[in-house]
Amino acid sequence: MVLQVQNLSNSGYFGGHSNAEVSARFPTAITPASWAFSIWPVIFSLQLAAVVYSCLSSRSENSQVSGIGFTAHAHRSAQSRHQLFPATATAPLVSQGWKTRAVAACFPCWCAGWVCECVWQLCFGHATPAAMLLATVPILGALAAFQLALSNLHALQTPAQPALPSLTYALFWVPTSLNAAWLSVASAVQIVIALQTNTRLPATPAAVALALVVLGFGITLTYLHKVRRVVEAQRTCNAT
Repeated sequence: MVLQVQNLSNSGYFGGHSNAEVSARFPTAITPASWAFSIWPVIFSLQLAAVVYSCLSSRSENSQVSGIGFTAHAHRSAQSRHQLFPATATAPLVSQGWKTRAVAACFPCWCAGWVCECVWQLCFGHATPAAMLLATVPILGALAAFQLALSNLHALQTPAQPALPSLTYALFWVPTSLNAAWLSVASAVQIVIALQTNTRLPATPAAVALALVVLGFGITLTYLHKVRRVVEAQRTCNAT
């Protein structure tokens, strides 16, 4: 879906401009080189592989389970995941292995992030000052979605099993972390463009404002993640 929206937008189907044209129109000091964008086919290919992998039978993963329980949050996420895709609910949650938990941790966030990326693409292609300002909302939403997916994956690790299995790491952690990293860059570029097109700020104050916004956003996400881990640890201790 994201690739299709991007291709249609770049071809002018929605009445806008291509990403290359907009980037050339609004250059910034932190816009990545054109060759750096070649990582996106890798990200989307890994995410597609994860989707295909999630549709396969879950019988073999039961052997990976060794008394690993869900946290309360992961349990609720898995339940909502099973409601969206009932075909995957072939066994009780506690008898499912890494794949089911990784799917529950990532897919709701991935879907939200993909929708935000599509909305951003539509706004970015129109290249007006208002569109540039509006585009900051979905790009930050996409960043938050993939950051949350990383947090969910991190929460699956326990002292007994601190490392994710290699397949789970390759298909879920790698594309999620790469996507989140690129969205952080895209968010920074988008904020700079929005400031430059909607204010009279010169480059230096715009960069300072950008740094404060991104720093505040990152601190907020980190703080919420730490609060969540403390709450989950307390619930685990109370349950035992």
